[in-house]
Amino acid sequence: MAISTNERLQMLQSASQAWVDLRQLLDEIPDATLRIPNTVGTWRGQDVVIHLANWNEEALNVLDRYAAGQSPSWPLPEGVDNDVWNEERLAPWRTATPAQARKYLNDTYERLMHKAETMRGVRPNVVLGVTVYHFGEHMDDLRKVRDTAAD
Repeated sequence: MAISTNERLQMLQSASQAWVDLRQLLDEIPDATLRIPNTVGTWRGQDVVIHLANWNEEALNVLDRYAAGQSPSWPLPEGVDNDVWNEERLAPWRTATPAQARKYLNDTYERLMHKAETMRGVRPNVVLGVTVYHFGEHMDDLRKVRDTAAD
């Protein structure tokens, strides 16, 4: 089912504003600060960046399943533990550099926005869920990381 041009435009504008807000904050955080352990619970700031990218990746997977005519669960299938899922996807990135984490986030966001712009049956709840909602959910975490540099 296609969405209207106005719905698509509104979705893209909202997602883009969330991205601009996130990028402005990330640009204020030096790479060395992103590496400081335990600034967001047991996570580093860099882990939050990877976490956001992992969810962008999952949104892309869900949108692909919709495009294939499936009815995927969003955000995760019933019975999947969110914390376990997050840690499993973060594990391969533990040795990444902050630059790699930033690149992964940029790449997944660009791919998500391309799909949001071009997919006939795009699901705004998925796109807005990982941008407006999820980015917003972690802004205070990243502000805390940024502020550790000033301490």
